[in-house]
Amino acid sequence: MGIGENIRRLRRREGLTQAQFAARLGVAKETVSRWEGNRTFLRRSHVERMVAEFSVSVDDILSDDVGLGSAPEPQNLRRAMGDGRPHGGHGGKPVGAPGRPRAAGGEWCARSDRGQAVADAGPGRDDTPADAAAASRPVYKVDRSGNGTTLRHAGCAFAPPDVAARHPASIFVRMDYREMTRLYPVGCLLLVDQRARPFNGCTVVALVDNATIVIRRYTAGNHTVVLSSWSHDAPSPDLMLDKRRVRIIGVVVWFQASHDTETP
Repeated sequence: MGIGENIRRLRRREGLTQAQFAARLGVAKETVSRWEGNRTFLRRSHVERMVAEFSVSVDDILSDDVGLGSAPEPQNLRRAMGDGRPHGGHGGKPVGAPGRPRAAGGEWCARSDRGQAVADAGPGRDDTPADAAAASRPVYKVDRSGNGTTLRHAGCAFAPPDVAARHPASIFVRMDYREMTRLYPVGCLLLVDQRARPFNGCTVVALVDNATIVIRRYTAGNHTVVLSSWSHDAPSPDLMLDKRRVRIIGVVVWFQASHDTETP
């Protein structure tokens, strides 16, 4: 299973509709639907709110192996709540850290043709090696608009098994812009560890003012953070911000050309 299924299972365990669950967390009903349908990125602050509000652990929400969705759902709960699919999405897809091999390959890729083929291939028909399936990670792209930016799910890709094992809470973010071309070519996939602690000189994916996603080099002082570009083109201005305005989504720990990480 995955994080989307964990969230759905938590909501159903509490006997809440998506609207009621959203109200408890201070978000819109549509946000809950997107979480459960794997159509938007789950922010760290929302995980923390779930932990506090419903007395669950971080692993209950983020873990594929021991999360709430990993255990069979009681039949009486399934009958009481309906067919088990969220009202607004494609039944229980994750938005966070993958784990168990077949679930990672099937759940994370469920919105892409290749991933769905893996998910639909029953026992004995899955041709994906177990270690590669365990290294499946979701791919997100940065969408920009007049209202800011957001991370949108764009399929899945494979990290090397040893790298994936060292960074179980990682996702891919596609580098579609030119702010960091001295380090990362445009179009490459950045493996972003959501649990790694940032250090001066590392590259981070960060949320600024709860509105704008940036990929920049990170330098922190006592009260400020500097997010700087490193590009062969005319560099974008450095962002010098109060720490309270910046939320670190994760630290870039590895990268590869997108064609080298696609599902075989």
